[in-house]
Amino acid sequence: MVQEKYYPGFDYLRAFFCIAIVGWHTKVFGYAHILDKSLDTFRVTLPDIIYANILLLGVPLFHQVSLFLYIQNRKRNDYFIGRIKKLGFLYLFWTLVSVVFLYDGMDFNKVISLDYWIAAGYTHIYFIFSLIVTTIVTELLCLLSSRVSENKFRVLTVLLLLASCMVLIFRIPLYELLKTSHYAYLIVAFYSPINFIPYVFTAMLIAHYWKKSSSSLLGMLFLLSSLFVVWEWKSQVNVFNLGQGGLLISPYARLSLVMTASLVMCLVLKITQRAPNLILQISNLSLGVYITHYYFANKLFQFSPDLARIAVDNGMLLFVFVLVLSLGLSYVIKYKKIT
Repeated sequence: MVQEKYYPGFDYLRAFFCIAIVGWHTKVFGYAHILDKSLDTFRVTLPDIIYANILLLGVPLFHQVSLFLYIQNRKRNDYFIGRIKKLGFLYLFWTLVSVVFLYDGMDFNKVISLDYWIAAGYTHIYFIFSLIVTTIVTELLCLLSSRVSENKFRVLTVLLLLASCMVLIFRIPLYELLKTSHYAYLIVAFYSPINFIPYVFTAMLIAHYWKKSSSSLLGMLFLLSSLFVVWEWKSQVNVFNLGQGGLLISPYARLSLVMTASLVMCLVLKITQRAPNLILQISNLSLGVYITHYYFANKLFQFSPDLARIAVDNGMLLFVFVLVLSLGLSYVIKYKKIT
């Protein structure tokens, strides 16, 4: 069996952002104005920027790293089929566990709808469904790459990236135009795979050209990221977003995340030194933390009202408690071969 390619920098990414996603769901930095329903009181604060532009980068980077590794390893026999089978099992198993644990069982009135499955029963497992979709798109793009010249493929990939980014920019007008359609919600829903399609093309471009990345390219990505961050805070804060992601700014339909994820990827790919053991251990448990932390963050209050009262006044305590529990459970699941 051919061993998968290994990139030391990804261990740092996985470790940091699995912790970051716990910080987001426990609101470790306290109140932020993007959580406020009143636009009259909105002003950008440091917690807003940390939540929206750093912590919420975790899921996009999870997609981009996964797709990059898929591209680098797909030449192995039956890699596509094996990958889809593995993701499909994870999706079905953890969706079932999540709806039972979080909602006390499936809502059989909704289970026949496509939306229910795209949203993984309206749980945090939606990211696995999106990864299945983006992996399929990536495989199709890889098949296309073998049928056209390198120059044509590069131009096509860039054009498709721009097209997918345009959908994110104009998502609200597109929704208004198509809202009579039964599936128009996919354009604006935070859990929609459409939000993660750009990472197919950025992962493809990075996989092919990251070794040629220069300081000028990194500088351009940094500049674009910064410009999009400023533009989004000035023009993309909209009460419409509240109904789609619970925030005044879209959680994932933002070009700043696309550019920042690409910048971070290009930087960490330059890391060649193996991470310390602690980072490696957290990295190995990162998928488990992504999945299990949400259970503790949402059900902890039911188990311990006293702890809940303390946690309401101390986000850091809740964050640490949820992180430790999710790391512990992830360790048991991974190394005791529960799944």
